Amino acid sequence: MGTLALGIRHVACVPLRVVHYAASPLPASQETPIGVLYLDGRERGTLQSEAMRTALEAFATEAALAIESARLYSEAVEKARLERDLRIAAEIQQMLLPESQYVARHWELAAVSVPCRTIGGDFFDYLDLPEGRLGFTLADVAGKGPPAALLTVAVQSTFAAQAALATDPADTMARINKALLRRAIEGRFATMFYGVLTPEGRLSYCNAGHDPPLVMTRSGARLLETGGMVLGLFPDVSYETGMVDLLPGDLVVLYSDGVSEAFSLVDEEFGRERLISCVRAGYERDLDPVALLDHLLGTIRAFTAGAPQTDDLAALVLRYNGQ
Repeated sequence: MGTLALGIRHVACVPLRVVHYAASPLPASQETPIGVLYLDGRERGTLQSEAMRTALEAFATEAALAIESARLYSEAVEKARLERDLRIAAEIQQMLLPESQYVARHWELAAVSVPCRTIGGDFFDYLDLPEGRLGFTLADVAGKGPPAALLTVAVQSTFAAQAALATDPADTMARINKALLRRAIEGRFATMFYGVLTPEGRLSYCNAGHDPPLVMTRSGARLLETGGMVLGLFPDVSYETGMVDLLPGDLVVLYSDGVSEAFSLVDEEFGRERLISCVRAGYERDLDPVALLDHLLGTIRAFTAGAPQTDDLAALVLRYNGQ
């Protein structure tokens, strides 16, 4: 009744359609409606001619192409902006990590963090503590991408603040766990290993649900498992400190599950035994931490050749050189 009141006698509607083509295995097309071209008129016969219908269909095709092109351009601009933001975030995340190599009188270390996406949730850190001690850590935040990266910043900053205050690694873990619970995010947690090494070779450590690091000595490999639960999930968790005495030349190797759970093209896991064999070979060749880390990463790359990286990867190699 509204159109009649306005004197409209004829209406023409032509769909605006975009054609999408599939590349393989055979080219195929699919039309997607994105709108309608609507015209009306008061004169009889104005919109009924064959020439008018042909013109409207041609105009509708051009209009649909123009609208789709504008949409794709807008998406491309937004994608470029997001990629630029992620690159900047990745640069900032790398800047928050300490230098990948550290050499001092009693020890030397090398470390690396390789996200499977632009930014990730694995990190390493180390710091000089009172009485000439060295504190070092490696952590793995649950998840990947921006959510994990944001929580990584919180864990890393909390570690830096608490490590210098706590009396031992277990106390540090309890403080970090308590701090993370104040900002609890559902389903988000972190595993972490923290060790403190003295100039005399006494290593005290706490493992909060992390893959147990290796201590490689002349007598073989040892796993560092003493500790407690993961960080950021459970209140009132108690943590325990473990002790190991190192001799000159002994190695401590920290790693995330991106190392031990790297998969080959045939879906075979790299595993802890391969990791121990790789570290033992480097130890027997007396490789320094930088060379041993390169050897480990090269072994992983050869094992996973052609397979995509499915998880963030981090590793730290520490060699105690004695007094």
